[in-house]
Amino acid sequence: MMRLLVCVLMMSSISTQVRAATGAALDVESSLLGDTAHFEFLGRDNWNYDLQKKTEKDKTFVELRLPALSDKAVAKLKSFKGGPIREVTIDRSGPDGSHLVRLLLNPGDVESFDYLTDQPSRLIVDFYPQKPKVVKKAAPAEGETAKDETGAKKKTAQSVKGQNRKPATTDVLIVKNDTIEDLQTAAPQTEVQSGVFDGSDPGFSRFSIQDYEIREDAVIQSREKDYIDFPMLHERPDELQVLNSRRPMYEIAEKDSKDPKVQDENKMARLLLTLFNNKRYHVFLKTVDWFYEKYPDSEYDEIIRFMWADTHYALYQENKDMRQFDLAMARYREVLTKYPTSKLAERTMLLMGYASLDRGDYLGTLRLFQQHLAKLPASPNRDLSRIAIAEAYLNLNQFDDAVALYEQIEKDAAREEDRVHAAYLKGDVFFEQKKDAQAIKTYQEALKKYPKAAIDNPAALYNQASSYFREGGYRDSLNVFKEFLTKFPSHPYAGYAMTRVGEILDILGADSSRVVGAYLEAYFRYGDSPSAVVARLRLLGTRMRSMKPKEVDKAVEDITRLAAQSKLPKMGQFSTLLIADGFTSRGEYDRSIDLLVKFYQDNPTNADTARLKNKIVRNINEKIREQVQSGKFMDALKTHNTYADSWLKGSDRIDTKFWVGKAFEQAGVFNESSKLYRDVLNKVYALKGTKTGLERNIFEKLPSTDDLHLRLAASDYAQGKWNQAYDQLKEIQKPEALSDKEQIERVQMGAALLEKKGEPEFALRYLAELIKTWKGVPSLVAGPYYDAGQIEMKLGRSDDALKSFKRVDELMKDSGLVSPQIHAQALEKMAQIHLDKKQGDQAAAVLDKLLKTYEKSRPLASLRYKLGMIYFEKGQVQKAAEVWGDLKTGKSEFWYKLAQEQLKGSEWGDEYKKYMKRIPAMAGEGK
Repeated sequence: MMRLLVCVLMMSSISTQVRAATGAALDVESSLLGDTAHFEFLGRDNWNYDLQKKTEKDKTFVELRLPALSDKAVAKLKSFKGGPIREVTIDRSGPDGSHLVRLLLNPGDVESFDYLTDQPSRLIVDFYPQKPKVVKKAAPAEGETAKDETGAKKKTAQSVKGQNRKPATTDVLIVKNDTIEDLQTAAPQTEVQSGVFDGSDPGFSRFSIQDYEIREDAVIQSREKDYIDFPMLHERPDELQVLNSRRPMYEIAEKDSKDPKVQDENKMARLLLTLFNNKRYHVFLKTVDWFYEKYPDSEYDEIIRFMWADTHYALYQENKDMRQFDLAMARYREVLTKYPTSKLAERTMLLMGYASLDRGDYLGTLRLFQQHLAKLPASPNRDLSRIAIAEAYLNLNQFDDAVALYEQIEKDAAREEDRVHAAYLKGDVFFEQKKDAQAIKTYQEALKKYPKAAIDNPAALYNQASSYFREGGYRDSLNVFKEFLTKFPSHPYAGYAMTRVGEILDILGADSSRVVGAYLEAYFRYGDSPSAVVARLRLLGTRMRSMKPKEVDKAVEDITRLAAQSKLPKMGQFSTLLIADGFTSRGEYDRSIDLLVKFYQDNPTNADTARLKNKIVRNINEKIREQVQSGKFMDALKTHNTYADSWLKGSDRIDTKFWVGKAFEQAGVFNESSKLYRDVLNKVYALKGTKTGLERNIFEKLPSTDDLHLRLAASDYAQGKWNQAYDQLKEIQKPEALSDKEQIERVQMGAALLEKKGEPEFALRYLAELIKTWKGVPSLVAGPYYDAGQIEMKLGRSDDALKSFKRVDELMKDSGLVSPQIHAQALEKMAQIHLDKKQGDQAAAVLDKLLKTYEKSRPLASLRYKLGMIYFEKGQVQKAAEVWGDLKTGKSEFWYKLAQEQLKGSEWGDEYKKYMKRIPAMAGEGK
């Protein structure tokens, strides 16, 4: 029964295909995407390439050195022309069979971007022309306070130059009474704004993604990634710009009076006006003090006090001196108290309110505009004041009050323009509250109710897309961001939108070339603008994996510098995680761990400690995994011991235990490996079929239950627990899902169990079938050949065993891909068979080969002694002495002494024979 079950177990797992050779020639896929030349090279798991840009005789070209290309790839490349590429030539005579691809570039500044991708493994190189990246903003009007990007939409201030202005006593802020025509029935406006956009794909369909392309595992994996919270797009009231551009025009007429005191006062008042108009503000302030000392009850008091306040406000605008701002507000309050019915009263109240809003004094803003409404309830500027009050509520986090006021304005504002504006602004309040579902609904209602106003309210699209992103509606977010980019390609926030498009494509599992393409386009279109900095950082991070060491150091420096210059939140953490991920992709786990630990320790209160800790533990686990897979089991155990009481303490990662178990197995500590494997197996079974299990498998790459049963079988087998090992093999449900190496290990172990059971013929049959299936892969069949040879030796079939061991030697000679341990053991067995067959010369040749090949890396002193003994027993004492002479060095003292004793015994025997020959009787006996 056991034999039948083992047969089924082993035969069901033998694969029917052999992997393609790893040295196959490269293929290439090329395309022209707008102005970008795109190349994808395929055919390697590990890439060794070099890319350099050179200029010779006024010609610029890029040299790309690669492994050998296929004839088909060479033909494709030579025929490629377009975009920034003028001509492609191939030199096939590179070192080690490499090819040199030379791409002649068209005149102009052409940039290249190269990076590697996984699944499938590809080298991607893009070439694109550099273009102006940022449309510069118009210079602010004279006296206008420059706004940051959060106030992206600005109304144009009307020019006052050349107009016939009335004197200050009649200069007031007038708001037009015209309205927006019938917005409710107008068709939506779909034109794009002026700026950089792609005429061949204005709707950005290249960044669309189909349902079948979305990968759930990529969406889950994105939870561990870091995303910057881009600022809300919000239109702050900008009436201050209008007020600053339409300043009062003061006039003081010359008086013709016979009273010298009146004439003197008039003259001094006109001097103050001249100083004010000529912007001699500091002189004005000194002179006005002197003027009031002499004329405390001047008839020009109203106009001079307004100029006095305006002077302090102008000085504040020049250098942002808050002392001057406070003096200006104090002077304005003073003049309003003294002249409450002045024609400049309302303008001054509005100026004070908007100036307070501009400097971020929201309580002051609230108080000033509420005073304006109380004093002038019928003012035509009433709704502007209410919008400003709602803005103050928003910034004071009094969200309910802000929403209620916007709803009231939408309901009863005199101008429909204000009603529409309030409907759109209401969505911003919900967005700021992170009530994303309500924000999306509010924006969509405003767009549906007032479609023609959509072109004046880009926030309705941008913030709506951002809300979808925050709540995980990535597909909807992508579509709305694309709509925003279509309609507002030159908006200051377009760089944020394009960056987010790339991040969403990555989250949804799109091909990495499309993700990088979005980041490239963001950087290409918007350059060094603040909205494109994250895209540039992600591009640098993507390239780190394939960079040379010096390039890595420069990239780290650039990422750190750009992050420090940015005003976006948490850029320090973002850049740290980005650099750490770059180190991880290069296998530089220690650098990644050190960087993350330092940031964690330096920022204990404001860092995302859970995310940082997960990254640190992940790097530790990856380091242990790589050490185990490369056979450095002692290093793996040391790494685990280093962090066991710190970062790994309390960690519930299952895969870490698995790799530590493998390290113990490789070290021969099978009881420990068995304990860890069983613990991992129980946890994996508990997670099997659950949502938690699916998620953990994405983050941890959990071993399958079949992997664990195989490892337990190997540990049990090594401890002589044959029945337990057999039981573990029986538990393997999908042997075809095991790796090639594991499938062969499983069959070999099954054969060994049959041999232990006393059924060697069945064991040989399964090994023969295995060898037949995998005969084209030396690294996989060498082990089965060796196992077959061992069984054949036990059966007394020395000739068959010799053939099996010789086959291992031939595979090593032909491919160099056989495990050195198996090869050395096979040579040793070959020598032993020859010795058993009294074939000393053949045994000596095999042992000589074994020593020359492996003695420097393996302890083979006993075999050197055995080789010497072959010569010694043949009477070639001198030859034996030469072989044994090498035992004198190294840790071979025991074998060296044994050899010396043989040589001394040989010398005594020779002397005894000479003595016996000199005695006649003894000599006769010897005849």
